Amino acid sequence: MEGKGNANREKLLELVRDNNKRFVMELEFLELLSNPFYLKHLAQNRYFEEPKFINYLDYLQYWKKPNYIKHVCYPHALYFLDLLQRRQFREKLIEPTYINLLWEQQYYHWRFHKHHRCMERMREAEDAVGEEKGESPNDQLTQMPKLEPDVST
Repeated sequence: MEGKGNANREKLLELVRDNNKRFVMELEFLELLSNPFYLKHLAQNRYFEEPKFINYLDYLQYWKKPNYIKHVCYPHALYFLDLLQRRQFREKLIEPTYINLLWEQQYYHWRFHKHHRCMERMREAEDAVGEEKGESPNDQLTQMPKLEPDVST
């Protein structure tokens, strides 16, 4: 009786290990999709012409669900996964100029995204302070800065 219980437990552990491997492999593949040069490689090797591969890309859409999305490190992978559902996008991935455009846009997004987000937060904070003082955001824009130093201190 005890031997049968151990065998069932081993099967269950093996199933869990297999599911973990699958999870990790699918996550790694998904994150590779964030690389425009990898997309070019897939296009050049005609993966996008295979219906099974297109179906697999569609299957990977489950990564957008909240339980899975939290594991994705590169959100561009999900963006490109959406674009890969379109035939026109897949066809353009053969063109080197298009790949370079994708890479440049991605680079500039990474380079300046944090700066732009910080600027948005600063503007929001300034608007909130102005509202507390009873000023509208437009009033703040029309106010002239002081040209003379404050000597009251």
